Amino acid sequence: MIFIVKYHCLQEGRLPGVETSVVETTVESWSKVENQLESVDAVLLISMAHHVHPADRKALFQKLMTRYLSCGGLVVILDYNTSVPCRYHLLMERFGVRWSNYDVIESEMVEAGFRVVYQTDVEIHYDYSNPSAGLVKFVQLIVGRDFSEVEVRAAIDDIYDQPDVCLKKLTIFTK
Repeated sequence: MIFIVKYHCLQEGRLPGVETSVVETTVESWSKVENQLESVDAVLLISMAHHVHPADRKALFQKLMTRYLSCGGLVVILDYNTSVPCRYHLLMERFGVRWSNYDVIESEMVEAGFRVVYQTDVEIHYDYSNPSAGLVKFVQLIVGRDFSEVEVRAAIDDIYDQPDVCLKKLTIFTK
């Protein structure tokens, strides 16, 4: 999912100085909303850039740079650092899911003309030792294939014999 947040200064009766509007869409249906957008001040890409095909991701980054993002606007990306192995990556690989490493995503942003203004590592702690039905359905959704609940639960049980820590990168880019 892509969330676009728009800020305006000094709106009375609201959070001082901030007005937000959110557009929720998928990359595949982006063209349905892109003509309705004015420039925005901030774009949040949370744990999704790695799911987007590299050519589509590069096109999105170019459009953010040239069309959608206001002067001085920000793009915030939080995504997996796959160069540091964790069990979540093993789980996804078990079902054939591969994605771009964070370094590739960052270099694509820089190639599109953005610059990094802030970056930090974020540790995400997972304990899937007793997966809920919701977690199993989430994994089924992410892997994008027809794996049964039994297959997903078996893979989680096999991989998550103890809690895990995954490393993500949080980066703020500007034009």
